[in-house]
Amino acid sequence: MNHKVYNGNVDIIPMDLATFVAFFKAASHKVLDASDLLSIHQYSTKIARKTALAGQTENDWHSKVLDYVQEVAAVE
Repeated sequence: MNHKVYNGNVDIIPMDLATFVAFFKAASHKVLDASDLLSIHQYSTKIARKTALAGQTENDWHSKVLDYVQEVAAVE
């Protein structure tokens, strides 16, 4: 995803502090493994393509990815 804040392509998911804290709290109650982190990366890449092809914005991509991140971190 070509991210405006970082002025180029990124392989990270930008999070503000409040979002990171919420993710960390949720993840601290669940054991995340490499497959969880890989699924976040794969989802991010897939959604980047879909949102770009649909004419959606970077904010649309970011919102969808952060929702997925919280879903992965949630305790079942």
